[in-house]
Amino acid sequence: MFNFQNDKTFYTVKAENRQFEEAQAFIDEVLKLHNPNVTTQPLRKVQIAGTNGKGSTAAMLSSVLIHAGYKTGLYTSPSLVCVNERIRLNGEMISDADLCSYIPVIARAQEESGRLFGGFERITAASMLYYTDNAVDIAVMETGLGGRYDTVSAVGELILASVTAIGMDHMVMLGDSLDKIAMEKCGIMRQGIPTVVHSQKQIADAVVEKCASELDVRLIRTDVCKIISVCELPDRQKVQIQADGELYDLVIPLLGSYQCENAKNALLCALELKKQGFRISHEDICEGIASAKWDGRLQNLKVRGINSNIVVDGAHNPSAMYAVAEHMTRVYGDKKFTAVLAVMSDKDVDGVLCELARFAEDVVCLKVTPRSCDAEELAKMVEKHGMRAHCADDIRDALKKADALANGEDIYALGSLYLAGAIIGESM
Repeated sequence: MFNFQNDKTFYTVKAENRQFEEAQAFIDEVLKLHNPNVTTQPLRKVQIAGTNGKGSTAAMLSSVLIHAGYKTGLYTSPSLVCVNERIRLNGEMISDADLCSYIPVIARAQEESGRLFGGFERITAASMLYYTDNAVDIAVMETGLGGRYDTVSAVGELILASVTAIGMDHMVMLGDSLDKIAMEKCGIMRQGIPTVVHSQKQIADAVVEKCASELDVRLIRTDVCKIISVCELPDRQKVQIQADGELYDLVIPLLGSYQCENAKNALLCALELKKQGFRISHEDICEGIASAKWDGRLQNLKVRGINSNIVVDGAHNPSAMYAVAEHMTRVYGDKKFTAVLAVMSDKDVDGVLCELARFAEDVVCLKVTPRSCDAEELAKMVEKHGMRAHCADDIRDALKKADALANGEDIYALGSLYLAGAIIGESM
């Protein structure tokens, strides 16, 4: 795969600002320059926002739509191993050739705008061109950051919105309180367009209700689904859910109880699309969710030269780490494990460590990107939370040290999607 992360002219630049109107104009200009003499129907999309659970929900819904026979786009972020992962069509990543073909028109649109658009805006524009060129029936698009100013909100025609769990993250960009962050997430809502919404904390829920009322949005809450039974297996979960008077026997190929909530969201999105005229059967929903793939979430990996099984999860904020801790304590009780940890310096590191301490004893700390906490500084914080800390120079060094500490037990690699992606790369 072409490494767009190293292409300074396309991917890694930062946007000058995140003004939605300018992003909208940029997206419109890209489409006009790409197809100057063609009038295309707006890209129909389901847009998903939230702090945690966006990607898993999007992956499950996309899989359902593919099983129902629809040409389906899936746009997610960030990428774990290569940027091509972000743009998928019927489950397949965009090719280097297709992605490269869009660079000139996107660069020209930026020049004509007179301002600098960032890598995320450019990749989002590329996804729009790819999906319109391939005449997708529907695109499931994960919001990049927030929602109100996000470039994904400027793409296509929204036919359904989804808001997953809202928590404290990206406070510098989105606000320093849960209600401010919730307001940004609800920025994906549009007048009269239904929205499926996770169960939320009371403060966030009040904002969701207020935004929905102002825009005449019908809320479809995951609470309307009743979980009848749950059976957790080593590599999947069997869950029976009642929704709209029917029983769905779901196999969720993703671990963690929080995935049940994500599955409920995807299920309700599918049922709402069915009401809008999409041909989606009971079997499409069950088979689609069962075949969904989403890397970096309690994913088991084997790495050459490492004896222990490695479980990677991109839990990068306190609420995501809480979800992992809940899974660990429910399955393993008070048992403690060895962890490999990297956390971005702009995160609530103490909040992450507070949850990690519930199931980790030895923690190997490392720095995976320039944005990461320094390994030695992170180790000092780890020790303050009652865990034993060790420092590593790089991924291989961290895995070897963790392997020696784990004594054949599983190693948990956590705290950053960059870390998850790096270890997935090592396992290939």
